[in-house]
Amino acid sequence: MSDFNAKFSFNSPAEEADFLHEISLLAPALYHTQERAEHLLIIYRRLVAERSPFSLQLREASLPQERLPLLQPRLAAWAAGSGEDDLLYDALLLLDARGLEAPFLQQLVRTPPCLRSAAPLGLLRAAPLPAVRQWSDLLTLHPQAITTENLVIAHRLILETFFHEAGEWGELQELNTFLQEVLPALMEKFPPLDPQREILRLADWFQLWAHHYRQTVPDLPQDHPYYQLPFTTIIKYLPAVVLWNNGVPYRN
Repeated sequence: MSDFNAKFSFNSPAEEADFLHEISLLAPALYHTQERAEHLLIIYRRLVAERSPFSLQLREASLPQERLPLLQPRLAAWAAGSGEDDLLYDALLLLDARGLEAPFLQQLVRTPPCLRSAAPLGLLRAAPLPAVRQWSDLLTLHPQAITTENLVIAHRLILETFFHEAGEWGELQELNTFLQEVLPALMEKFPPLDPQREILRLADWFQLWAHHYRQTVPDLPQDHPYYQLPFTTIIKYLPAVVLWNNGVPYRN
């Protein structure tokens, strides 16, 4: 415990005693790495800061072993069913330290195996919290409404492309409609690109489709005939020059 203690700069001896008692109530796997322990300290300090002044006075006046635990119920609120020894748990603990609310963390516990490797979890760890909340909500639709392949695409669109390329993001229902109705037509029309260019192309097409779907194309009135055309028809009859401009070799 002394080696563990030496890794931190506590604000006071009282904080040190209280925090070390808090983590002593947890399974060792929860804090056996430096990263996890650092996240736990951030979460602990936030939970302390959220308490009322009177509650803090009562807490400080009692011995650490007599105090109601803070970390244990907080982690129990979202960690049920998660594997404490996997990469997903590390990502969720980081997101908790960043301030993501427990209901969203609970939903992220459902992350499918195909998205639990280092690369997709790296996107999850780095994404802005609004993006993480939307991705978390999308998981509630899987697997009933979204195939695994489309879920992987949605994961990158939400966590990477729209929020890191200054794109425009829509509602979950819109993304679900795009994935189920428009994506198959795009995949049939365009030869595949490398993954990075492919996801950027899909992000561009989502925004084109969204303007059509919402009837918000700049300089087009809402009664314009363009909006009456099914978007899949528009894709089907794209002229060759449009295909060429979207990265497909011009062969005509």
